[in-house]
Amino acid sequence: MASQIQELEENLIELLPDDTILLPEYLKDILQETSDRLSQPEKQILSLLATKNQPISLAQLLETTETSPSDLLNTLQSLCRRSLIEKQENLYSVPSVLREYYIESD
Repeated sequence: MASQIQELEENLIELLPDDTILLPEYLKDILQETSDRLSQPEKQILSLLATKNQPISLAQLLETTETSPSDLLNTLQSLCRRSLIEKQENLYSVPSVLREYYIESD
């Protein structure tokens, strides 16, 4: 999944003048299949992160969710392993391609 996203970011995704990202249908299908396999907590955290324009800390996530700290950490680790979110230092974010998809699909 991560290599497909990286390849698409480099080659296939066109940026329009207003920074809108066009996603090919086959990528939408792959993302839908991936999304269908996520647990409900993973979907909730991914959706929350997708709505944020800036990376968000674990402390901020704890303030905005009703998830226990251990469950939240496990969910974030699972999403990172699947390359659906990125972690830099102690901040979490959704790659722009995925953000566009999850915002459109909500």
